[in-house]
Amino acid sequence: MLINQDREFLVRFGDKLRQIRKSKNMTQEELAEKIGVSQVQVARIENGRQNTSVIYVKSVIEALDIQANEIFNDLL
Repeated sequence: MLINQDREFLVRFGDKLRQIRKSKNMTQEELAEKIGVSQVQVARIENGRQNTSVIYVKSVIEALDIQANEIFNDLL
């Protein structure tokens, strides 16, 4: 069960992911294809409605060609 603090983190993580994805001119569909998930799953992660695994975060970092600190900076 997620506590409010965890939900807030998921929302902030999703917002940061969306911001970076858009800065790379990439659609949700393109990101989903690169990391092997559905567009719906990317949307849920970006909306803070789905927690994701470390493996998917690694895939996202690679797909967006960023450093891990870029997505986690200011979140922790």
